[in-house]
Amino acid sequence: MLPFITVVLAINQLILSEEFGTTGAFFERIEETADFRKSIEAHTGIRPSPAEPPALLRTLVEAKRRTALGLRNVCADGDPDLHEDVEEFVSTTLQRDDDVIDALEEVTFGTFELISVILHYNDPWQRQEIRKIREYHRFELSDAADDQLGRLENLLGDIHVARQYFKTVYMQQELADLSKILLYVGFPTLLAGAFVVLSYRNLLALELHPYVYVVVAATITALFSPFAVLLACVLRIATIARRTAADFGPFVLQQQLSREEVETSDAGD
Repeated sequence: MLPFITVVLAINQLILSEEFGTTGAFFERIEETADFRKSIEAHTGIRPSPAEPPALLRTLVEAKRRTALGLRNVCADGDPDLHEDVEEFVSTTLQRDDDVIDALEEVTFGTFELISVILHYNDPWQRQEIRKIREYHRFELSDAADDQLGRLENLLGDIHVARQYFKTVYMQQELADLSKILLYVGFPTLLAGAFVVLSYRNLLALELHPYVYVVVAATITALFSPFAVLLACVLRIATIARRTAADFGPFVLQQQLSREEVETSDAGD
């Protein structure tokens, strides 16, 4: 049990390292956040942008959905190949947009449900598909279609930055909660284990053998509870980190794509 003290201290040191800083560093954070919110407001047309993470993400996805439908309408009477590629992209992503919008209405920040919703959005793949459309049909694109594609890229970039930031904050909260739970669970079980070890011979002398066995079995089970807590939390955090490890711009691991997305990418290539 004693190594858990080291684990808790290491976790708290990791969390506090992000909280320490100079006034200049904090001012720079405020400026960067303000610039990001202004960028979102310019791309979505909604001022002021929502402050709550679920509402902000929902606003971005709704704006992206409207822009994608606008792109479909603009390209409806244009080049047939361009219309086919745009229609394929919009039909592939539209259902995902609807699912995310509906899911974000019922979640709150700080819960795994919000992270679960945004983990599967796969905005890097969508940005790559938009880049393909702009490159393959650069001579057939009208000014309106090119403007819609540019807006889509900007909105997907905002979604990517927002979900990466909220994921980071969520993981910091999870690590903080993990350190508290380990303290709440670890020290009582450590004391209980020490008590049983020191008083085991006296308990046997009382000739309450059935009850002694129950107490010892319960204590041993309790001693493993911090390990169970650590395993559950670390697995969840590691899964989130692994799932988004390669989500940087258009670079996406093949195993992160759904079958439908793989077929769309192959068809576009």
